[in-house]
Amino acid sequence: MPEQTLQSLPGDKLWDEILKAIVYVMPNQLFPLIKEVYGKDYPPDTPIRLLSTEHSTYLDQENIAPSSNLMDISLLVADTAYYHIECQMKNDKLMVIRMISYDLHYAIEHCMSRDALNDELIIRFPHSVVLYPDKNRDLPDKLRCRVIFQDDSEHIYQIPAVRIQSYSLEEIHDKHLNLFIPYLLLRLKPRIHSKTHPLTKKELTRFLNRIILILQEDFTNGYLTRQECSDYINLLVHASRHVFYH
Repeated sequence: MPEQTLQSLPGDKLWDEILKAIVYVMPNQLFPLIKEVYGKDYPPDTPIRLLSTEHSTYLDQENIAPSSNLMDISLLVADTAYYHIECQMKNDKLMVIRMISYDLHYAIEHCMSRDALNDELIIRFPHSVVLYPDKNRDLPDKLRCRVIFQDDSEHIYQIPAVRIQSYSLEEIHDKHLNLFIPYLLLRLKPRIHSKTHPLTKKELTRFLNRIILILQEDFTNGYLTRQECSDYINLLVHASRHVFYH
């Protein structure tokens, strides 16, 4: 994404676009996240295919003029496993409803099959996860919704949520969750205007040096290419301009 485009993004939109930039430029960086959330370990050269993130809302509300909804990230890994990732800044109680809607459309478009023996259609929901980049004590560790069908049968729709700021730098380094790095400056935001515990230049410098050291070590050990390391630093710069704008 062009630099001036990232700079001009309003409010929380920047954080969505940073995620998309990482996934589109270096999609293999999703593998540590998938391992962390689902325990599935993919080799670095596993093929990833990015899928359409847009679907029509016409099927949802036929009496309203057609429009479309956009998901953040949808992809097919190893030609067999479908994943859906959303980036959410706030603790929106209706997020789980949007996720159900996204996943239903996703399943209809990409994960529908037929059981010839029983002459039935099958839709399989993708592996979904919501990333919460900011710090908030009320953020959930999973999203849940009880779905009751017309025959009174019930199913619990439940997906994991990842609270990025709950991970220490050591955990991020050990698990190679470099995807989280551009969001780490958000944990310093509350101290920018704090009068009781203000952020000092020395602390900020030390914090950034630790982040850069993580990237350099992952480059040295083969977990990142030189270009990927440079891309992360560039995205970190964009994040810093946003966090420290004033």
